Formats: sequence, structure tokens, C-alpha cells
Amino acid sequence: MSHNAINSTVSFDFDLALPHNAFSIIGCIWMTLTVILILTFTPISLVVIYQVPSIQQTTKLFMTSLTVADLGNGLFWALPKLTENIAGSWVLGDGMCKMYGVGYRTFVSLSVFSLVLLNIDRYIAIVYSLQYFRIVTVKRTKIVIAVTWVVSFTSGVSAFGFVIYRVVSATPPHLCVWKEDGLHQLAVVSILFTSLVIMLGLYAHILVIARRQARRIASETQPLGPRRDNGLRLRLKSATTVFIITGAVSLSWIPQIVIGATDLQTSRETRVFTDTLLMTNSWLNVVIYSFRNRDLRKRLHGTLWSCRRLCSCQREHAVADASN
Repeated sequence: MSHNAINSTVSFDFDLALPHNAFSIIGCIWMTLTVILILTFTPISLVVIYQVPSIQQTTKLFMTSLTVADLGNGLFWALPKLTENIAGSWVLGDGMCKMYGVGYRTFVSLSVFSLVLLNIDRYIAIVYSLQYFRIVTVKRTKIVIAVTWVVSFTSGVSAFGFVIYRVVSATPPHLCVWKEDGLHQLAVVSILFTSLVIMLGLYAHILVIARRQARRIASETQPLGPRRDNGLRLRLKSATTVFIITGAVSLSWIPQIVIGATDLQTSRETRVFTDTLLMTNSWLNVVIYSFRNRDLRKRLHGTLWSCRRLCSCQREHAVADASN
């Protein structure tokens, strides 16, 4: 896309901003709810994760990396993009446009890589449970996460500086746009597609193992025994988990993969919906990998109850002081 850059001091004529229609309004509402969920769920998850002793330290590190990346998506990509979609033009200035370019590239890739690492960690814990603590150590986990962050930030900054040039367009409606080559587009599509295939493969293997274990449990027990029901519940739970994870990731990523791979010329409304789908994955990650954990939910409930009691006590003290 070819646009001329403008300086952030140039005033914008909002009469020339992109007009809203019914679809764009619905898209903006959906994106607003998505941003609220991201900026609400991710900080809560970060507070609660390390208060649950039943979760392995290595898994906590992978979960923290993913949650921080999703929080970065909300702050440096989703929130600025929402501002542009609501205003119909970029109102944050050329400097923020460039920062938005780096943040988008960095945190989206970091979220994808962190999600793959967390799934690999869960795969090893299930398939190689006896060797897990020998394979996945805290030191190795920290090194892998550090390398992932360095690579993501380096690629984001270098791609922005050498491949992508993101500026506010000089022509109405003054959007934060960029010029990119085919190599960058191919890299983005390849990363998303490869990551999706890896995760689908991991969970397909996990599902096969769960079914095999459930059948073995059923064969070792009486036909009408209670443990046969446990085996059936294990199969159903495993299948449900795989369906939720693969369904959420596929629904969020596939539209972006299709558009990038085919180089489709999409409308503004279509981009709003596909961007929001990809953003949705940031708060779904918290729900799937954090809030579905029973111990974490209990700890979250206890933390919220403590905060509620603290607020009630402070309000009572304030009322008492006012009456005196």
C-alpha cells in the first residue's frame, strides 16, 4: 500500500475520517469488549498464577510468558487499533504509529511462540511424565523463554526498521498504514500456519494417548464397575479439552492465515472482524490455560473475596469516621 507520511503535528480533519456503518459499529463494539476482557483477565491471571502451589514452577513460567505477551497485545496493538477504528482515523500521532508497528509485530509473534511453548510443555508432561522433571528444568525453561523474548523483540524492531515502514498517511482518512514486501507477509503466514499445525499435531497425539489409557482402564475393570465410568469421563474430558483448544486457536488464526496467504483485498469491516478474532485469542488463552484450572479458580475466588472484604471494611471505617 502506497501512502505519504505526515508529521504528528499535522491537524486531522475528522470530517474526512472513515464513516461508520452498521457492520463497522458492531465490529467496534465487539473489539471494545475484547480489549476490556484482555486488559481485565490478563492482570488477574498474573496476580493469581504464583499463588497456586499445585502448578509446576516451569509451567508457571510458560503461563506467565504467554499472559504477559497477551497483555502486551492488548496495550500495544488492540487498544491503539480500537482507537483508530472508533475515530475513523489515526489520532495518536506519527510516533505512536511507529510504536504501534513495533508492538504489533513483537507481541503477536511473542504470543504465538509462547502459546506453542506452553503446549509443548503440557505435551511433555503428559506423554513423558516420568522424564518430565529431567527434560524440563527451571533453568532450561528460563533460557527458552528469554531467547523467545529476545528473538521476538529483535524481529519486531528489525522488521519495522528494514522491512516495514509504518506511518500515518498524508491523504484522508489519515490511517496508520504500512508498506511491506512479500517476504514479510510470507513470514507471518508461515509462523501462524506452522504453529497451528504443531499444536494440532500435539493435541491429536495427546487425544490418542488418552483414548488408549481409557480403554486400558476399562479393560482392567469390571464391565459395570465405577472405574469404567472414570475411563469414559477421562476420554470425554480429554476430547473436550482438545476441542476447546484447537477450536479457539483455529477460529482466531485461520482468517488471518487465509487473508495473508491469498493476498485478499478486504474491506475495512472485514479487517475489523479478522483483527478482533486474532485479538480474542489473547483473553481466551487466559480462560483456557488459567481459569480452567480448578486450584487457580479457587485461589482467584479467595482473592476476590478478600478484596471484597477489604473494601467493605474500608467503607465501614469511612462511614464511621464521617459520623464522628
